[in-house]
Amino acid sequence: MKKIILGTLALFLVAQVFALNITDPFYMPKKEGFVSDTTLLKQNSGGGLRAYGLREEVTYGLMDNLSLSANLTYAKIKDGDDGFLDPTFIARYRIVEEAKNGVIVDLKGYISPSIFDSPNNGKKGVANGSTDFGFSAMVGSRELVRDFVLWAEAGIDLIGSTKATKSSNVLFISGNAKYYLDDLNSFDGGLFFKSYSAGDGYSGYGIKLDYARILKDNIAIVPFWSAESHNKSIPSDVQFGVTLRLTF
Repeated sequence: MKKIILGTLALFLVAQVFALNITDPFYMPKKEGFVSDTTLLKQNSGGGLRAYGLREEVTYGLMDNLSLSANLTYAKIKDGDDGFLDPTFIARYRIVEEAKNGVIVDLKGYISPSIFDSPNNGKKGVANGSTDFGFSAMVGSRELVRDFVLWAEAGIDLIGSTKATKSSNVLFISGNAKYYLDDLNSFDGGLFFKSYSAGDGYSGYGIKLDYARILKDNIAIVPFWSAESHNKSIPSDVQFGVTLRLTF
Protein backbone atom coordinates (compact mmCIF):
# COMPACT_ATOMS: atom_id res chain seq x y z
CA MET A 1 0.00 0.00 0.00
CA LYS A 2 2.95 2.33 0.73
CA LYS A 3 4.13 1.86 -2.88
CA ILE A 4 0.66 2.76 -4.22
CA ILE A 5 0.33 6.02 -2.28
CA LEU A 6 3.91 7.17 -2.96
CA GLY A 7 3.72 6.13 -6.59
CA THR A 8 0.52 8.14 -6.99
CA LEU A 9 2.15 11.08 -5.22
CA ALA A 10 5.17 11.00 -7.53
CA LEU A 11 3.13 10.63 -10.73
CA PHE A 12 0.76 13.37 -9.66
CA LEU A 13 3.69 15.70 -9.09
CA VAL A 14 5.20 14.78 -12.41
CA ALA A 15 1.87 15.40 -14.06
CA GLN A 16 1.41 19.05 -12.95
CA VAL A 17 1.79 21.48 -15.99
CA PHE A 18 1.04 25.11 -16.80
CA ALA A 19 1.40 27.56 -20.50
CA LEU A 20 1.12 30.68 -22.87
CA ASN A 21 0.35 33.08 -20.09
CA ILE A 22 2.34 31.57 -17.24
CA THR A 23 -0.57 29.47 -15.90
CA ASP A 24 -1.81 28.17 -19.27
CA PRO A 25 -1.59 24.35 -19.69
CA PHE A 26 0.65 24.79 -22.77
CA TYR A 27 3.09 27.30 -21.27
CA MET A 28 6.76 26.71 -22.14
CA PRO A 29 9.70 28.98 -21.35
CA LYS A 30 11.32 30.63 -24.34
CA LYS A 31 14.88 29.71 -25.34
CA GLU A 32 17.26 30.19 -22.37
CA GLY A 33 14.32 30.99 -20.06
CA PHE A 34 13.77 29.33 -16.68
CA VAL A 35 10.68 28.32 -14.70
CA SER A 36 10.67 27.36 -11.02
CA ASP A 37 7.70 25.43 -9.59
CA THR A 38 7.65 24.90 -5.82
CA THR A 39 4.83 22.59 -4.70
CA LEU A 40 3.47 21.64 -1.28
CA LEU A 41 1.21 18.58 -1.42
CA LYS A 42 -0.77 16.38 0.93
CA GLN A 43 -2.24 13.03 -0.07
CA ASN A 44 -4.88 11.11 1.89
CA SER A 45 -5.56 7.46 1.13
CA GLY A 46 -8.78 5.61 1.91
CA GLY A 47 -6.55 2.96 3.48
CA GLY A 48 -5.65 5.39 6.27
CA LEU A 49 -2.24 6.49 4.99
CA ARG A 50 -1.27 10.15 4.91
CA ALA A 51 1.66 11.49 2.87
CA TYR A 52 3.14 14.97 2.59
CA GLY A 53 5.42 16.23 -0.15
CA LEU A 54 7.60 19.23 -0.95
CA ARG A 55 8.86 19.37 -4.52
CA GLU A 56 11.06 21.74 -6.49
CA GLU A 57 11.03 21.55 -10.29
CA VAL A 58 13.18 23.68 -12.58
CA THR A 59 12.46 23.93 -16.31
CA TYR A 60 14.87 25.32 -18.89
CA GLY A 61 13.97 26.42 -22.42
CA LEU A 62 16.52 24.69 -24.63
CA MET A 63 14.67 26.07 -27.66
CA ASP A 64 11.38 27.93 -28.05
CA ASN A 65 9.63 24.60 -28.68
CA LEU A 66 11.74 22.31 -26.47
CA SER A 67 12.09 22.36 -22.69
CA LEU A 68 13.97 20.20 -20.20
CA SER A 69 12.91 19.82 -16.56
CA ALA A 70 14.26 18.21 -13.41
CA ASN A 71 12.47 17.81 -10.10
CA LEU A 72 13.15 16.44 -6.65
CA THR A 73 10.58 15.67 -3.95
CA TYR A 74 10.94 15.23 -0.21
CA ALA A 75 8.10 13.12 1.21
CA LYS A 76 6.93 12.16 4.68
CA ILE A 77 4.44 9.44 5.62
CA LYS A 78 2.53 10.26 8.78
CA ASP A 79 3.74 7.95 11.57
CA GLY A 80 6.14 6.42 9.04
CA ASP A 81 9.33 6.96 7.08
CA ASP A 82 10.51 10.09 5.34
CA GLY A 83 13.06 10.86 2.64
CA PHE A 84 13.49 11.74 -1.00
CA LEU A 85 11.54 10.31 -3.88
CA ASP A 86 13.66 9.50 -6.91
CA PRO A 87 14.31 12.54 -9.15
CA THR A 88 12.47 12.92 -12.44
CA PHE A 89 13.88 14.32 -15.68
CA ILE A 90 11.38 15.48 -18.30
CA ALA A 91 11.60 16.57 -21.94
CA ARG A 92 8.74 18.38 -23.68
CA TYR A 93 8.66 19.06 -27.42
CA ARG A 94 6.06 21.13 -29.29
CA ILE A 95 5.46 19.57 -32.69
CA VAL A 96 2.45 21.70 -33.73
CA GLU A 97 2.13 25.44 -33.06
CA GLU A 98 -1.27 27.05 -32.48
CA ALA A 99 -0.48 30.04 -34.71
CA LYS A 100 -0.16 27.78 -37.75
CA ASN A 101 -2.94 25.24 -37.23
CA GLY A 102 -5.29 26.48 -34.50
CA VAL A 103 -4.17 23.63 -32.25
CA ILE A 104 -1.15 22.83 -30.10
CA VAL A 105 0.44 19.37 -29.90
CA ASP A 106 3.12 18.55 -27.34
CA LEU A 107 5.04 15.32 -26.81
CA LYS A 108 6.49 14.56 -23.38
CA GLY A 109 8.80 11.92 -21.99
CA TYR A 110 10.39 11.35 -18.60
CA ILE A 111 12.77 9.06 -16.75
CA SER A 112 12.94 8.59 -12.99
CA PRO A 113 16.08 6.57 -12.10
CA SER A 114 16.24 4.58 -8.89
CA ILE A 115 18.61 6.50 -6.61
CA PHE A 116 17.24 6.74 -3.06
CA ASP A 117 16.50 4.02 -0.50
CA SER A 118 13.22 2.16 -0.79
CA PRO A 119 11.34 -0.36 1.38
CA ASN A 120 10.70 -2.29 -1.84
CA ASN A 121 14.44 -3.03 -1.93
CA GLY A 122 14.74 -3.92 1.76
CA LYS A 123 15.83 -0.50 3.03
CA LYS A 124 14.27 2.34 4.95
CA GLY A 125 13.02 5.29 2.90
CA VAL A 126 10.07 6.36 0.77
CA ALA A 127 11.30 6.02 -2.81
CA ASN A 128 9.67 3.41 -5.05
CA GLY A 129 12.95 1.65 -5.70
CA SER A 130 12.35 1.25 -9.44
CA THR A 131 13.56 3.03 -12.54
CA ASP A 132 10.48 4.37 -14.34
CA PHE A 133 9.81 5.84 -17.78
CA GLY A 134 6.82 7.60 -19.29
CA PHE A 135 5.54 9.04 -22.56
CA SER A 136 2.48 11.17 -23.34
CA ALA A 137 0.92 13.50 -25.90
CA MET A 138 -1.15 16.65 -25.29
CA VAL A 139 -3.50 18.12 -27.90
CA GLY A 140 -5.44 21.32 -27.33
CA SER A 141 -6.79 24.61 -28.63
CA ARG A 142 -7.79 28.05 -27.36
CA GLU A 143 -9.92 28.79 -30.42
CA LEU A 144 -12.81 26.33 -30.05
CA VAL A 145 -14.67 28.15 -27.23
CA ARG A 146 -14.17 31.78 -26.23
CA ASP A 147 -12.25 32.29 -22.95
CA PHE A 148 -11.52 28.54 -22.71
CA VAL A 149 -8.51 26.32 -23.32
CA LEU A 150 -9.58 22.75 -24.13
CA TRP A 151 -7.10 19.87 -24.21
CA ALA A 152 -6.71 16.12 -23.92
CA GLU A 153 -3.73 14.06 -22.81
CA ALA A 154 -2.95 10.35 -23.14
CA GLY A 155 0.11 8.32 -22.32
CA ILE A 156 1.79 5.45 -20.52
CA ASP A 157 3.95 5.11 -17.41
CA LEU A 158 6.36 2.14 -17.41
CA ILE A 159 7.13 1.16 -13.81
CA GLY A 160 10.30 -0.86 -13.28
CA SER A 161 10.73 -3.90 -11.06
CA THR A 162 12.12 -4.00 -7.51
CA LYS A 163 13.07 -6.82 -5.15
CA ALA A 164 9.48 -6.82 -3.88
CA THR A 165 7.47 -5.92 -7.00
CA LYS A 166 7.28 -6.85 -10.66
CA SER A 167 7.40 -4.32 -13.47
CA SER A 168 4.05 -2.87 -14.52
CA ASN A 169 2.49 -0.06 -16.51
CA VAL A 170 -0.19 2.58 -16.19
CA LEU A 171 -2.20 3.74 -19.21
CA PHE A 172 -3.98 7.08 -18.77
CA ILE A 173 -6.20 9.52 -20.63
CA SER A 174 -7.76 12.82 -19.58
CA GLY A 175 -10.01 15.57 -20.88
CA ASN A 176 -9.54 19.09 -19.51
CA ALA A 177 -10.82 22.65 -19.73
CA LYS A 178 -9.45 25.97 -18.44
CA TYR A 179 -11.69 29.02 -18.11
CA TYR A 180 -10.22 32.52 -17.91
CA LEU A 181 -12.22 34.80 -15.64
CA ASP A 182 -9.90 37.64 -16.68
CA ASP A 183 -6.21 38.15 -17.43
CA LEU A 184 -5.20 37.24 -13.88
CA ASN A 185 -7.64 34.55 -12.71
CA SER A 186 -8.59 31.18 -14.15
CA PHE A 187 -10.06 27.80 -13.21
CA ASP A 188 -9.06 24.35 -14.50
CA GLY A 189 -11.10 21.16 -14.42
CA GLY A 190 -10.50 17.70 -15.81
CA LEU A 191 -11.67 14.09 -15.78
CA PHE A 192 -9.25 11.19 -16.10
CA PHE A 193 -9.13 7.41 -16.41
CA LYS A 194 -6.21 5.08 -15.65
CA SER A 195 -5.61 1.39 -16.23
CA TYR A 196 -3.06 -0.25 -13.88
CA SER A 197 -1.45 -3.57 -14.78
CA ALA A 198 0.06 -4.18 -11.31
CA GLY A 199 -1.17 -7.28 -9.49
CA ASP A 200 -4.32 -8.61 -11.15
CA GLY A 201 -4.89 -5.21 -12.78
CA TYR A 202 -7.31 -2.52 -11.72
CA SER A 203 -8.74 0.80 -12.92
CA GLY A 204 -8.75 4.33 -11.55
CA TYR A 205 -10.91 7.31 -12.43
CA GLY A 206 -11.28 10.75 -11.01
CA ILE A 207 -11.44 14.52 -11.21
CA LYS A 208 -8.93 17.33 -10.80
CA LEU A 209 -9.54 21.02 -10.15
CA ASP A 210 -7.36 24.08 -9.66
CA TYR A 211 -7.50 27.84 -9.44
CA ALA A 212 -4.68 29.99 -10.84
CA ARG A 213 -3.91 33.56 -9.83
CA ILE A 214 -1.19 35.63 -11.51
CA LEU A 215 0.35 37.89 -8.85
CA LYS A 216 2.88 39.58 -11.15
CA ASP A 217 3.98 39.07 -14.74
CA ASN A 218 6.43 36.37 -13.62
CA ILE A 219 4.74 35.05 -10.44
CA ALA A 220 1.65 32.87 -10.07
CA ILE A 221 0.08 30.77 -7.33
CA VAL A 222 -2.04 27.68 -8.07
CA PRO A 223 -4.02 25.83 -5.36
CA PHE A 224 -5.16 22.40 -6.62
CA TRP A 225 -7.24 19.38 -5.63
CA SER A 226 -7.61 15.93 -7.14
CA ALA A 227 -9.48 12.74 -6.24
CA GLU A 228 -9.08 9.23 -7.67
CA SER A 229 -11.25 6.17 -7.00
CA HIS A 230 -10.45 2.57 -7.93
CA ASN A 231 -12.23 -0.70 -8.48
CA LYS A 232 -11.35 -4.06 -6.82
CA SER A 233 -11.42 -2.54 -3.31
CA ILE A 234 -8.28 -0.46 -3.93
CA PRO A 235 -8.42 2.57 -1.59
CA SER A 236 -9.23 5.96 -3.08
CA ASP A 237 -6.77 8.87 -3.00
CA VAL A 238 -7.24 12.60 -2.51
CA GLN A 239 -4.44 15.08 -3.21
CA PHE A 240 -4.42 18.80 -2.55
CA GLY A 241 -1.84 21.51 -2.25
CA VAL A 242 -0.45 24.65 -3.81
CA THR A 243 2.22 25.50 -6.41
CA LEU A 244 4.20 28.74 -6.55
CA ARG A 245 5.48 29.47 -10.05
CA LEU A 246 8.31 31.89 -10.88
CA THR A 247 9.59 32.61 -14.39
CA PHE A 248 12.94 34.15 -15.32
